Amino acid sequence: GGRSFSIWDATAGTLVYDSGNSLEQVTAADPVFGSVFNADYAGNEFKNRSDDRGPEPEAVVVAEIGGRPYAFIGLERIGGIVMYSLADPAAPEFVQYVNTRTANGLGGDRSPEDIIYVASEDSPTGKPYVLASHEASGSVAVFEVNTAATAGFARSGAVVEEGAGEVEIELAVGRAGVLSGEAVIRIAGASTAREGGDFVLSSNTVSFEAGAGASQVLRVDIPDNAEPGGRYLILEIDPVSSSAIVGDTSRYILLIKDNDDPPPAAQPDPYMQLDYLGSYSTPYSSAMEMVAYDAQNRRLFVSNPAAALVEILDYSTPGNIMLADTISIAPYGAGPGSVAARDGVVAVAVPGHNTGDNGKVVFFDADGVFLHEVQVGAMPGMVCFSPDGSKLVTANEGEPSADYSVDPEGSVSIIDISGGVAGATVATLGFEAFNSQQASLEAQGVRIFGPNATVAQDLEPESVAISDDGRIAYVTCQENNALAVVDLIGGTVAGIWPLRTKDWTRPGTTFDASDESGDVFFANWPVKGMYQPDGIDYFSVGGVGYLITANEGNARAYDAFSEELRVGDDEVVLDPTAFPDAEYLKEDVLLGHLRITSAAGDTDGDGDYDELHAYGGRSFTIRSTLNGGVIYDSGNDLEQITAADPGFGALFNSNDEENEFKGRSADKGPEPESVVVAEVDGRQFAFIGLERVGGIIVYEVTNPVAPQFIQYINTRRVDGIGGDLSPEGISFIPASASPTGRPLLAVAYKVSGTVAL
Repeated sequence: GGRSFSIWDATAGTLVYDSGNSLEQVTAADPVFGSVFNADYAGNEFKNRSDDRGPEPEAVVVAEIGGRPYAFIGLERIGGIVMYSLADPAAPEFVQYVNTRTANGLGGDRSPEDIIYVASEDSPTGKPYVLASHEASGSVAVFEVNTAATAGFARSGAVVEEGAGEVEIELAVGRAGVLSGEAVIRIAGASTAREGGDFVLSSNTVSFEAGAGASQVLRVDIPDNAEPGGRYLILEIDPVSSSAIVGDTSRYILLIKDNDDPPPAAQPDPYMQLDYLGSYSTPYSSAMEMVAYDAQNRRLFVSNPAAALVEILDYSTPGNIMLADTISIAPYGAGPGSVAARDGVVAVAVPGHNTGDNGKVVFFDADGVFLHEVQVGAMPGMVCFSPDGSKLVTANEGEPSADYSVDPEGSVSIIDISGGVAGATVATLGFEAFNSQQASLEAQGVRIFGPNATVAQDLEPESVAISDDGRIAYVTCQENNALAVVDLIGGTVAGIWPLRTKDWTRPGTTFDASDESGDVFFANWPVKGMYQPDGIDYFSVGGVGYLITANEGNARAYDAFSEELRVGDDEVVLDPTAFPDAEYLKEDVLLGHLRITSAAGDTDGDGDYDELHAYGGRSFTIRSTLNGGVIYDSGNDLEQITAADPGFGALFNSNDEENEFKGRSADKGPEPESVVVAEVDGRQFAFIGLERVGGIIVYEVTNPVAPQFIQYINTRRVDGIGGDLSPEGISFIPASASPTGRPLLAVAYKVSGTVAL
């Protein structure tokens, strides 16, 4: 025998540790049983077994107590149980030797043969025990495992303001200890808060007296500093260094809100502001999506796909919009996808009934009388007139069926009505010419990822903007994070521009990433945001054209294929080099709930995520018309503005159908859906609709490299579900077409089924 216990590598079979002569040393030095050192269980003769096998360690059991492993070794000859901590298997620590035989006579418990551990959750008293059966004495000994207090954080975390001063963090006692003990607090290296600059820890130990059940407090000072961005401090109770038993909540995450990145200040003397006049509510099935106006007749035309109608509204009294008539779209297809109006002509994009069916653009006069129809590509969404009214352009999305058995090609249709609606001609442009360029497009950042899809099938045109001279159409392909550039004169697709990603690690580029943190927390995160714009518009300043996009974000989520994951999902394995703090990032209050794509991020093809790509930019972006490059991005302005709003801050990042604070923070935030730029007296203003929290944000973009915030106006209710919910389509009505002589903004709201002026 080895007169010892040994620890072996279970995989390699190699020796990790041997206790050497420790067992003999422990028993020899015992103040009571040292007198029967190496005695036999049948007698008390000192050193009787020294020339045989010494104490003869017979039985061993390992149990986890308070997150640490302990070994209980039974000594067959001299008797008793030796206890070691195995927190470090290469260097176990002696804890205790207990023997219940008698030292002066043959009595008590002799010759432990087997040992079992009974955990507190399996115990009739709620306390842990060690049970040892003794062969020579025919007895079973029961030992209560006495420990220090079981202590853990009373809560898993909190949110505090920078400069909060002293913050008290409560450690609660789950079970009072027979022994006194300490909880040793360590600062996780994953913390982004810096010791000294962002926090000062008063002490790294918290003491618990024997028998005491009262909570104790850890104090952290939170100073003010000038560094931008929220930081988080992760505190943990160290199970190895602590003598207290670690309770259920061993980790505490303190989110420190930044006060050096305020929301943009509104222009002090704005040239223009919005004033809410009133709303119209549809009496039909509720889903108002796109709105257009006709200057000749002072009418609005609103697509209502839920009711398969275009509703014709009289806005001659802007504060009292009235239903004038309806146009049934059911005879022409599945329902209106979009609507445009100009010079007494109303054009309605109508998808087919079945996936893959070509759609139509159907023309009516301002009274809803049918004029003509033409065929376009599959699933036409947006339709818009060119500036001179000679053409219309449709974005034909070509979405797949839910089971992906049908995946039509996306396309753009150019409708020439220069000879009148009755003589309209159509050229539908697909993307087949780009099929051979798939690898190159993907390398540039265009997302081509549908199951077995070609480039032509995968591209899904969404919205259209046309240059002032009517020569070029710019078409967002939202799911693909790309722009298609269409030559309207030559009738060709001139190019596909990748929109690339937004770096959320850049200073000042922060967002609220969790719906679980309890309060707004803007911070930098190791995430790339796919812009994925929905709405787009074209405007010019000083003869130079610009594009502006509303970066909503959108995922593919079908029965047969879904790209949606959350960072905390088991399927999301983070590369240990790129994300050394993966365990912490997966916490729900950090990035654990953030929705990401499974279709990007594995840059080296080894099956894990080297990058995290989230949906949308939570912003609007102004881009060059030469190559789509970013000229300006609003960063975190939209979230900052809505969070700071005195009325609607309570609904920050809520959904469009419920008032849950931060309900959309882990998805796409406020989801800027639509954008329109309009000129007012020589100055350019952008109107951005926020689909989820609602409302319109106004910026002056006369200087495209430095837009200025003007106003945030929201007409939903705060104290319930009501008002105008989920702005979808926006139409600017110039003063010349307004009955009041002042420009108007018409907004269609999808969820509430309303139109506001």
